[in-house]
Amino acid sequence: MTFVSANKTPVSVPPAAGQGRLMRVAREHGVGPVRQYAQMLALRVRGTGIDTGEYYDFGLYDNAHTGRGRARFLGEQASRELNLSLSPDGVWHHDAIVSDKVALVQYLAERGMPTAETQATVGKSHAFGGIPRLRNTGQLLGFLSAGARYPLLAKPTFGRLSTGVPRIDRIDDEGRFLRFANGRCADLASFAEELMRDHGRTGLVFQSALRQHGALTALTGPALVTLRLVTLAEAPQAPAVLYALACLPDAGVGMLCPVDLSDGTLGEIRRGSGPDTEWRSSHPVTGRRLTGQGLPDWRAACELASAAHALLPECGIMGWDIGLTVDGPALVSGTGTPRHALYQLAHGEGVMNPRFAPRFRAVAARQAQAVQVALGRGAAPGTRR
Repeated sequence: MTFVSANKTPVSVPPAAGQGRLMRVAREHGVGPVRQYAQMLALRVRGTGIDTGEYYDFGLYDNAHTGRGRARFLGEQASRELNLSLSPDGVWHHDAIVSDKVALVQYLAERGMPTAETQATVGKSHAFGGIPRLRNTGQLLGFLSAGARYPLLAKPTFGRLSTGVPRIDRIDDEGRFLRFANGRCADLASFAEELMRDHGRTGLVFQSALRQHGALTALTGPALVTLRLVTLAEAPQAPAVLYALACLPDAGVGMLCPVDLSDGTLGEIRRGSGPDTEWRSSHPVTGRRLTGQGLPDWRAACELASAAHALLPECGIMGWDIGLTVDGPALVSGTGTPRHALYQLAHGEGVMNPRFAPRFRAVAARQAQAVQVALGRGAAPGTRR
């Protein structure tokens, strides 16, 4: 189906995408198909980059959103463009570090930042000091059988923040099976072959699993809750936290929880997205109430994120994954292109809200001026991955 906007621009809505959701929203929320398509059209005309899936994921059909409120949400591509305006190519000098989990963690650790320990890497193209580099299945098997210190995490070298396989808790006594935190197990040889096949060229990093702060474990269980802080460099040497949310471990549907910047208090838990969204105040496994609870070491976590960003002064924006551990906050991952979709899901509002948008514009204007100065000096622009 194709609509035509007022300026004669055709806007296509994929007929197969979201058909089940379309009828469900009409049935459960009283928003008919024509009105849904009209809202999607308005979002595309306004340049939000919201596609059909994101329209439903963010719940933009909900009558609680006004037209102006919907327009404050950004889709994936528009989010990347925002990040690029805040850290433009002409002033970007740390791409090889920021886009690589191992390089970034090592860079920060060497400068005194508390970080997760990197035990080994998988791949043929990267070497990082004395960190073992596993280049083939045999070496990977040897590491998992004898060299690894469990529990540990495995995640792609390149990518946004902490994505990867579940925490590997241990290897069984016979050395044949790996046991994961989610209760599953995997044949060691098959697991190693799969990892090498999927990540041998692009890279994988094994990190020691952090031991979570006891106060948080009592609320959510032993699996690490990841605090996601996004920092904005309104003053290049003094970046500050723009927003925060918590990613809660869950076997299956992900859970997000907004965090109040003023005191680190947790808001209502969001489980799932779109029509399947479930809002709750208590953790589904422990039964403990999370809403209204304060995070331990909150101020220290914010200071850590700001201090880490200050080591990358040309980056206008950074996103950080931080674990709240028994030894204090520790950096797990970072990225120069944070996914603002997580904020929009957890907080239920667009990232281009009246509080953030002027700050984004100010940083983008300063960075654009810096690019012109650099070009005037004949400096070669950086390259963004």
